Amino acid sequence: MGSDSDLVMSLFNRLAEVFKVRDLGSPHFFLGIETVPVDGGHYLTIACPDLSYAVNRFCQFMHAPTEAHWSDLKRVLRYVKGTMTYGLCVSKSDSVVIHAFSDSDYASCPVDKKSTSGFAVFLGSNLIS
Repeated sequence: MGSDSDLVMSLFNRLAEVFKVRDLGSPHFFLGIETVPVDGGHYLTIACPDLSYAVNRFCQFMHAPTEAHWSDLKRVLRYVKGTMTYGLCVSKSDSVVIHAFSDSDYASCPVDKKSTSGFAVFLGSNLIS
C-alpha cells in the first residue's frame, strides 16, 4: 500500500471525511525519532536511548559517589559522544519472516545481583523491536 500513491490518497481522503487531518509531508522528527530518507529506505536516529539506563544506574549512587562512579560516568559520556551519529536503517524487505533473539544473564550485576535480559525481533531484514 505504501508505494501505491492512488491507494494512499484514497485512504487519506476517506479518513478526512471522518477526521480532521492534514498532510504534513514526509516525516522528519516524530516522538523523539529523527527520520532521514536514504536510498531505498529511511535512517532513524533516537536521541541517546542508552542514556536513560545509565542515568538510572548512576542515580542509585548519587548520595555517596566514589571515584569508580566518576570514572564510569566519564566512560558513559565518551560512549554517548562516540555514538551520537549511530542509527537504524529501515528499508523495503521482500521477506516477511519474523526472527526473534533473546539473551539473559542471571544475577550478574556485582552491585545489586539483578538479572539482565534483552531481545531483538526482526521482520525480514528490519529490526522492529
